[in-house]
Amino acid sequence: MQPTQDHADIRRWAAKHNAKPAEISPFTFDSEPAVLRFFFGDLPANQPEIREISWENFFAQFDLMGLSLAHSGDSQYELVYVEKKDRREKIAS
Repeated sequence: MQPTQDHADIRRWAAKHNAKPAEISPFTFDSEPAVLRFFFGDLPANQPEIREISWENFFAQFDLMGLSLAHSGDSQYELVYVEKKDRREKIAS
């Protein structure tokens, strides 16, 4: 999986897989952005801790957190920290 931070590439991948940007409650933690993820299809009604967010909000948080999207071409993905090459942490999948 090759990580990307390119917003257009991420949006193309999301459109191909019917993925929409979301965040997980709590929506802030110590004044920092929430955990980001994608949901596929409709927002899960039985998971109120997940809320859809705009692409603008998603990318503002994505960039602030220093994230990259790594995917293998299918709907499997990871959002990883890319601030330091020797420190990549999986934070969502």
